Amino acid sequence: MAVRRSHFPVSDMEAITVGVRELVAEEPVAGSLMGGGQAIERARLGSEAHRETQTSARENDPDYRAEVMLSHTFPMRGYAVTVRGRVDGVLERGDAPVVEEIKSSFAPRAAAGRAGADPEHPHRLQLVCYQLLYFLERDLRPLGRLVYVGLTDGAREELYLEFDESAARRMLDLRLNAYLHRLEAGRKEAAAKQRQATGLTFPFSQRRPGQSEMVAAVEEALEAGESLLISAPTGIGKTVAALYPAVKHALAHGGTVFFLTAKTTQQAIALETLRRMGGDDPPRAAAVRAREKLCANDRVVCHPAHCAYARDYYSKMAQGRVLEQLAERRVVGSEVFFDVGKSHEVCPFELSLDYAGQADAVICDYNYVFDPRVRLRRLVDEGSARRALLIVDEAHNLADRVRGAYSPLLGERQLGELIQDHENRAHPLDRRILEAALGLQSLLLRHREDRPAGEPAEWELVPLREELLACGAQWEALLHEHMLEGMTGGQGAPGRPPDEPFPRFARHFAFYLDLLAREKEDTTYFYRAEGAETGLQTVCLDPAPRIGDMWRRFHSVVAMSATLEPAEYYRGLFGLDADTPHLTLPSPFPAANRRVIVAPQVDTRYKARQANYAPIARLVVDLAARQPGNLLVFFPSFAFLKAVWGQMTFGPDGTIGGKIVLRQESRMAEPEREALLERLRDATAEHLLLGVQGGIFAEGVDYPGTMAQGVIVIGPGLPMVEPTRERLAAYYEEHLGSGFTHAYIYPGMQRVVQAAGRVIRSGQDRGVIVLLGRRFAQAPYNRLFPREWYVDHPGELVAEDPVRALAEFWEDA
Repeated sequence: MAVRRSHFPVSDMEAITVGVRELVAEEPVAGSLMGGGQAIERARLGSEAHRETQTSARENDPDYRAEVMLSHTFPMRGYAVTVRGRVDGVLERGDAPVVEEIKSSFAPRAAAGRAGADPEHPHRLQLVCYQLLYFLERDLRPLGRLVYVGLTDGAREELYLEFDESAARRMLDLRLNAYLHRLEAGRKEAAAKQRQATGLTFPFSQRRPGQSEMVAAVEEALEAGESLLISAPTGIGKTVAALYPAVKHALAHGGTVFFLTAKTTQQAIALETLRRMGGDDPPRAAAVRAREKLCANDRVVCHPAHCAYARDYYSKMAQGRVLEQLAERRVVGSEVFFDVGKSHEVCPFELSLDYAGQADAVICDYNYVFDPRVRLRRLVDEGSARRALLIVDEAHNLADRVRGAYSPLLGERQLGELIQDHENRAHPLDRRILEAALGLQSLLLRHREDRPAGEPAEWELVPLREELLACGAQWEALLHEHMLEGMTGGQGAPGRPPDEPFPRFARHFAFYLDLLAREKEDTTYFYRAEGAETGLQTVCLDPAPRIGDMWRRFHSVVAMSATLEPAEYYRGLFGLDADTPHLTLPSPFPAANRRVIVAPQVDTRYKARQANYAPIARLVVDLAARQPGNLLVFFPSFAFLKAVWGQMTFGPDGTIGGKIVLRQESRMAEPEREALLERLRDATAEHLLLGVQGGIFAEGVDYPGTMAQGVIVIGPGLPMVEPTRERLAAYYEEHLGSGFTHAYIYPGMQRVVQAAGRVIRSGQDRGVIVLLGRRFAQAPYNRLFPREWYVDHPGELVAEDPVRALAEFWEDA
C-alpha cells in the first residue's frame, strides 16, 4: 500500500507515533567498538558542532530556524501512524525552502561522498523523510541539504538533494511497513511472554516456611508499584521468593528484572534459580560481570586499533548471528559470554550488555545501577527503568557502596604517576599536561604545608574549593585535545594509546570536580586522607538522596537481607518514605536445632585487646576441641585475626582441636576462594576456618548441610575509627542525635548477624553460634539480636561456661 496524504478519517484506527530516526536508523550491522571515553568525547564533539553550526546559520541568515518539529499522520494497515521528528534547520525562503540536516565527521568530504553515492545511506534517508514531512505539512517542495562539519577543523561539506515526492513516498512506505512488521512481531513476542508468565511455576516442588508470605508481599508491592523492604533469616530462600513473582510480573507487563548483588556466589544462585523457572522455556536472563573480568584482550583497552575484539565488532556480530545463538541458550552466565565472545572474536563484555538489552532478567553488581561512572545507561536510563523491577540482594551493603561511589579520592599517588609518565615526553600537548599536573600537585602540597601545627589529619577544604574548580576548564581542554589526537593522530602525535594514565586521571578529576561543584553542606565534607592513599576526598555522608533518586526511577524496588532492621533506620538510609512497607519474617527453622551462646568472659574493645588476645585464643581452641564438624571463626579485622593466630596452640600435626586450619587472606583471587570452600565441602575431614566479619566467607556464601556446624563471632565488628567514619558519626549526631549508634553499632552488628547466619540454612541443619565479648551481653548491642535467638530476653543467652554449654548442646543433639 502506498503512503497517501492523510485526508482520510483515522479516528477508528489505532494511533501510533514513531520518530524519524527510529524509522531510518538501523542497529549497527558494521563497524567497530569505540572505547567508552572516546565514544563519550565523540558524542560531545558532535553536539558542539551542531550547536555552533546552527548558531552561525542564525547569525548569517534571519530566515534560518533551528530545531523545527515536523509531523504527519499516515493511515496504513489499520493504523494511524504519526511520523514526527525535529529537523536541525529550515531556511524559510518563500516558495523555495531548504530543509537541513547537520552531521559531524573527522573527514567531512569523505562522509559527504559516501552519502552522495549511496541512496540508502541513513543520513540521506533521514533528510528525505524530513523533506516529505515538510511538503505534507506546508505544501511546499523543499530542497534538502546535508551539511557535514569537520570535528577538528570546522571544515564544511554540503550535499544537496532535490525533492522527489514519488521516491520519498516509496521510501517511507517501505520503512513504515518494516516498522509495523517489527511492531507486530514485538506484540507477538509480548503475547508469548504473557502466556509464559501464566505458565510460570515456582521452581521447587515445595516452598519453605515463610516463602509463600514473601512471594505474596512481593506480588502486592509490584502490582501497586511500591517499594518493599524484607528482613528474613538466612536460609529462608529469599532469592527465589523475590525472583519468581518479579519475573512473572515482568513477563506479563513487558518489563525487565534487575537483580543486584555484591557477591559472585549470589549471581550463580540467581542464575540457577532462573534456569529452573519455566521448565524447558525459562525466562531470558544475563549475568553481567565487570569489564575487566570479561576482557579477552591482553590489556583492557576498548579501541579497534588496540583490540581485535573491538575491531569490526558489529560486523562480526551480524555475520555470526551471535545474539540469536545466545537467545537459544536463554539463561547466560559470564563464562558463556567470555567463551562465545572469544570464539567469534567479539568483546565479551559488550556482548553481555547487548544480550542483557533483550533479557527478561539481568543479574549484576550494585555499581551498574548506582555508580554514575559505570551505570548501564542503555539499560537503566530513566525511560526504560520505569518498566523495570529492581531487586537488591544483601541490601544492608547498599548504603556503603553508594557512599563509596560518591566519595572519590583525588590521590597524590595517581597524580605523581601521571607526572612521572609525562616528565620525559617532548610533544607540546604532553608538556602542557605535565604543567597542569605539576600545578595541581603544587596546589595540594601547598595547602598541606600551610596547615597549622597540630591540626588533625583531616580538614575542611573551604580554601581550596574555588581553586580546584578553576582548574576544570584547563583539564577539560587538555582531555579534549588528547582524545582528538587519539582518534585522528594529530601532527607529531605519539600514537596515543587510549589506556595511558592521563585520560583516566582527567576523567576522574572531572567527576571529582562535578561533585565538588554540587556540594551540599549537610552531605559532603573534604579532608586529606593519611596513610597509603593520601589526597583530597569528597565524602558522601548521607547516601539517601542518591539512593532514593535512583530508586524512584524504577517501577518497584524490593530490598532484602537478613539484617534490615530496625526498619526506620533503613528507610532513612535508603531515602524512603516513613510508610514504606517492611516485611519481617521469623526464622522457619526449629529453635531446638540452634544454640546461641554469649561468652562475656573476654573483652574485645580496642583498648583491651592486647590483654585479651591470649584468652581469646585459648577459648577458640577449647571450643574447637568440643565442636563436631567444621567451625567458622570470624574476627573484627585481619589485624585482630593475626594477633590471635600468634597466641593459638597448634597440635603436632598443625591442627587445632583435631581440625585442619584454613585462614582467609586479605586479598584472595576467586580460584583461591573457591579452593578453600571446596576443602570445607570435604566431609572426610573437619576444618577450622579463620576469617573476618563482613568478608567474602562471612556474607553471601552458603554452607549447606554439614559444611558449617558452628560459628564463633569475636566481638561486634565495628567499623574502624578513621576520619570518614568520625565525620559520619558527627553528621548523624547532629541530625538524628545518635551518631555512634548509626555510624558504628548498626553496621557492626549487621556483620555479626550476617556471620552468625552461615550456620542454619535448612530445617535439618544443627549448629552453634558463639558470640565472644562482653559487649554482646550489654545494650544496645544485644537489642539488635534477631528476635528468634531468644525466648524472653537476650540476657538468657549468656553462658558462664561457654565450652560446657556448647558440649551440652551436642550431647543433647
